[in-house]
Amino acid sequence: MAIFDKINFERISMDYISKNINWFALYVFLGSLFNTLLSFGIYLTNPLFISIGILLTLPLAILYDYYISNYSLGVLQILGVSSIFISFIIILFSK
Repeated sequence: MAIFDKINFERISMDYISKNINWFALYVFLGSLFNTLLSFGIYLTNPLFISIGILLTLPLAILYDYYISNYSLGVLQILGVSSIFISFIIILFSK
């Protein structure tokens, strides 16, 4: 980033952060909370279960695009969503 600023490819400005410090603080807090809960989840279960659980955010984002943004789903998106759900269910009931 500093290189881009030096060669005038992309300017870095701190005005945005100073004007929106509350949103920046919320972003930092939510990021820290996510990392803490992620580590706690790995401690309680296992890393594979947590990583597949995190992959569930992809189908949720696709469903959001489908219902809210009227995005049409293709065959690959449906196959991907199905495989993520199936892998999560297999891991969930494998014990």
